[in-house]
Amino acid sequence: RLGTVSGRVSHIKRCKAKYSEILGSASIKNDNDLDCEFIESGAEPIEGTTDNPSFSRSVSLSTKQLRNPYDKNQWHGNASIILESKRAAESDNRQQFPENSHIQHNKQPQQTMLSRFFQAPVRSLTDVLMGSARRLKKEKYVSSGKKAFEPSVKARSNDWRSNLKYSNCPSYKKIPGTDFICDGFYYARSTLSQNYFLTHFHSDHYGGITKQWNEGTIYCSLPTANLVNQQLGVDKRFLHPLPMNSPTIIESRGKPVTVTLLDANHCPGAIMFLFEVGNKTILHVGDFRWDREIMMKMPQLKAFSNANPRLNEIFLDTTYCDKKYSLPTQAEAIEATITAVEEELAMAKKERTKTLFLFGSYTIGKERIYLSVAEHLGMKVYVDNRRFRILSALEWPKER
Repeated sequence: RLGTVSGRVSHIKRCKAKYSEILGSASIKNDNDLDCEFIESGAEPIEGTTDNPSFSRSVSLSTKQLRNPYDKNQWHGNASIILESKRAAESDNRQQFPENSHIQHNKQPQQTMLSRFFQAPVRSLTDVLMGSARRLKKEKYVSSGKKAFEPSVKARSNDWRSNLKYSNCPSYKKIPGTDFICDGFYYARSTLSQNYFLTHFHSDHYGGITKQWNEGTIYCSLPTANLVNQQLGVDKRFLHPLPMNSPTIIESRGKPVTVTLLDANHCPGAIMFLFEVGNKTILHVGDFRWDREIMMKMPQLKAFSNANPRLNEIFLDTTYCDKKYSLPTQAEAIEATITAVEEELAMAKKERTKTLFLFGSYTIGKERIYLSVAEHLGMKVYVDNRRFRILSALEWPKER
């Protein structure tokens, strides 16, 4: 085994040169980035002895410091075992009931290469989408009479978020009756909690998580855990992906709390947390898109509609909870987009021209709309390398 990261990189380069392969440039700023030692005070996950395969516990040890027993590339606790058993069960179900599997289109996909639309190679599709906005901003700046265009740069050192770690965590980030903190990573510190919950991978929710994260265990869905590990550089030993729709026991302050992940109908990996704390039931929706037809198919939410059991508390996303917002349903928005695309294609066919459709997106989000258009047309979607890497972390099938 090679002792340092630099040694490993040198070894890889020698091997690549020996077999006449090209190795991309590698930059290592600090060997400690990958070889750091972790000490945490608060929780040591242990395997439970119960018939429930999704049982997961952490024992609070408030005074004794323990070395994290997990490798940095291994999910926290018994998450890997639980997720694998869940995946195997779903695979068996698909084989037993093939009619529930994804429908495969018989039409042969017709993929148009992006190079046909541009004279020079396009390094990033984001540059194509944002280039016009940059030009308009510069034109507005110049026309205002100012001498030079200077892109604005935020001063990170004076960012108000930098002081949150030393302030009190607000009550709407805390789950009552527990030490659980939900989407409150700016306030994270080992004395506050060892149990943190992340609803989805959007920056206004994961803000505060950095590569140096070591404040406790982050519970989330598997796609979100993959993205936190891949995009933010957090070691897997701090991440505990939970299975969907399966009650899991997590200990808080010496008491068992049942946690269930429900689909939030927001972006890939976005979930709602259902907490059962003693006799109380608490729902944290994170960012969600309410759809009665979809949500009422969830047995947990359908039971609440009959007050059996009763939902005691809810942390509600109220971003668009106002009569002035009259938004179409997701299905209506997708249908309208497909109609617009078909109209453009009909016009292009009439004029014998080529048409390139560009869909803007966040780090994750908007996938459903462009995939729906692609499926309707029987075509594939082109993404740049960065986007492909992000989509690969979602663990979707290669073909849909």
